[in-house]
Amino acid sequence: MMSYHSQIVSSMSSSSPPTLVLERGPLRVEVDPSHGAELRSVRHSRVGELLWRAPAAAPARHGDLDEATWTAQYGGGWQVLFPNAGDASPTHGFHGAASTAPWSVVAHDTDSAVLAWTGHGLAIERHLALGDSGRLELRDAVHNLGGTPLPYLLGHHPTFGGALLGGVAAGVFDGPAEAAEACVRVTRVVEPRPEWVARYAELRPAFQAAWPALQAVRAAVG
Repeated sequence: MMSYHSQIVSSMSSSSPPTLVLERGPLRVEVDPSHGAELRSVRHSRVGELLWRAPAAAPARHGDLDEATWTAQYGGGWQVLFPNAGDASPTHGFHGAASTAPWSVVAHDTDSAVLAWTGHGLAIERHLALGDSGRLELRDAVHNLGGTPLPYLLGHHPTFGGALLGGVAAGVFDGPAEAAEACVRVTRVVEPRPEWVARYAELRPAFQAAWPALQAVRAAVG
């Protein structure tokens, strides 16, 4: 069982080992802080590996990538897409810089971890915890580091593989769509605030114009 929540918080921090391993009960999870805090493996002792993996066609790249570069270095697993999800825009790369960037490890023990990334005026913390009976809980917390409203997209990019297709072959699910739907439970929906929509629409053109103009300043201050 997996559940997803979103909230606003603020904090950052420290250095990271190449791979974090979380284990509790039947579940074992591998997290890669050096590449987007992606889940490289989710393995259940009775089911096997739940994520599809494949050798990437190109070495890992970081930053705001175009679609061709992002796809060439993609090797399966489970990514968090932030602060963009989907096509590149004037201000963000394909699927967002956080999906491939190194993340800091804020905390880590045997069955939980907290990782963090900052960029484009935003900060995100990823909380992972294993519960009883093979439960994995993910919670992403986003914070605006400035005083100006910033648009962003946040998404998840899991590639569930052979275990789900095996369930289809065994008759547990009628097809891949039903198998995928069985893995997701929506526990909370955060709706846009209607009173903010018009104001965001007014500010967005100014933000889109200002961001490219400030790239030299951004490079100078790091």
